Amino acid sequence: MTENLTVGIFGATGAVGRVVVNRCVERGYNLRILARKPEKLDDVKCDTMEIIKGNIQDKDAVAQVVEGTDVVVSTIGNVGNLEIMAIAANNILAANPKHVITLSSLGVEQTSCCTWILLRYFFAGAQFNDYEEADRIWRESDANVTLVRGCNLEGKDPEVRAYGTEEQGFSWGEISKPSMGNWLFEEIEKNEFEGKKVQIYPEGDGVSCCCKVCCFCFLPCCRL
Repeated sequence: MTENLTVGIFGATGAVGRVVVNRCVERGYNLRILARKPEKLDDVKCDTMEIIKGNIQDKDAVAQVVEGTDVVVSTIGNVGNLEIMAIAANNILAANPKHVITLSSLGVEQTSCCTWILLRYFFAGAQFNDYEEADRIWRESDANVTLVRGCNLEGKDPEVRAYGTEEQGFSWGEISKPSMGNWLFEEIEKNEFEGKKVQIYPEGDGVSCCCKVCCFCFLPCCRL
């Protein structure tokens, strides 16, 4: 563990980000947080926490959060009709962070062709395009970025742990948002995947080659 670590957090009031905040507070880390509604963090506010009121589309507010941090964690996502992932990537990168750990999505960059088909054509559409664009922006930057491609985060069992791997493929499994938050916090401390692209699956869940499960097998599948 690094003492006196300063962590910037985007998405701190969401179900994933709040777990990261709580774990960092327990460790005594210095926190710089962007929040549209700072009062949502009143129950966890402490002397080591600075909250900047604003949103991810405000470049100046984003820069204030990033300034002086050792690592920045972004757990934001598109909610409702919002498409903010690419904007977030550009604004965080413009602030020249030392290290970013950012939550993306399984299915981008051919990590799982089955997931890509399901999200692009059935469940997310344009919002998934925004995730893909953000992922591309992160990949093509010169920044030290850990790209975290999460599987289905609708799991209800917090006891199901998330595990990270550079292996790619499809999984029917799901994890809870708290489990995802715990994995992100552990990555802050371990730096196991610093600067890498990592896929997140339920612990103990087998990862399948997309070609074996894709019901659209007439489409070109990624070779895994």
